[in-house]
Amino acid sequence: MKDHFRGPTPRPAENAPLDRIQLPRFAKRASTPLFQLRNNLAGVHLLAYGDGPVTANNLVEGNYIGTDVTGTAAIANAGPGVLIKEASSNTIGGPAAGAGNLISGNADDGIFNSNPASTDNLIQGNLIGTKANGTGALGNGNDGIDFSSSSSASDNVVGGLLSGEGNVIAFNGARGVFVSGGTGNAVLSNSIHSNSGLGIDIGDAGITPNDDGDVDSGPNNLQNFRF
Repeated sequence: MKDHFRGPTPRPAENAPLDRIQLPRFAKRASTPLFQLRNNLAGVHLLAYGDGPVTANNLVEGNYIGTDVTGTAAIANAGPGVLIKEASSNTIGGPAAGAGNLISGNADDGIFNSNPASTDNLIQGNLIGTKANGTGALGNGNDGIDFSSSSSASDNVVGGLLSGEGNVIAFNGARGVFVSGGTGNAVLSNSIHSNSGLGIDIGDAGITPNDDGDVDSGPNNLQNFRF
């Protein structure tokens, strides 16, 4: 499937790659999501099918993942809201009005990146841990976004420098963004607040002290933080 598919996604043929599948916003009532994805192990799975190649270039936008249709109450997925596994160059949300997803109320992480092949993914314009109004609390049970230590996933982008690209990541049960594996994962111009743990945590040892010349190694090369 090399072109965008509009409508319910069919089961792919055995070992067929999922490529450029789109969950579009369509025309809908204001503030009403196209899909409410809840009561699953994970709300959205982006992963290779069987022994097939990495899935890539998919777009997930305008959905309520883990909440009811009002975006004010949880109907939790048992796992993460979005699972990115063996999936690269996908976009979760976007800067345009209505493109962002509401990813809240899930039992585990809001977004969980769990495979070394999960690179170059773009996460923008989403509400992660809030109600649909962007200010009320409806946190996910664990981290807002988790780049797993076992995944070593690299070169993903959370947020951006242009208008609308930043995510709101708040009220989650652990950290806002947890980078415990991989390098080159950029976290840019997001609103990260009111999480139970650190807003951005690199490594699993709490606050990482700065070092002269920033020459140490580890997740995101344990990059120094600005004062």
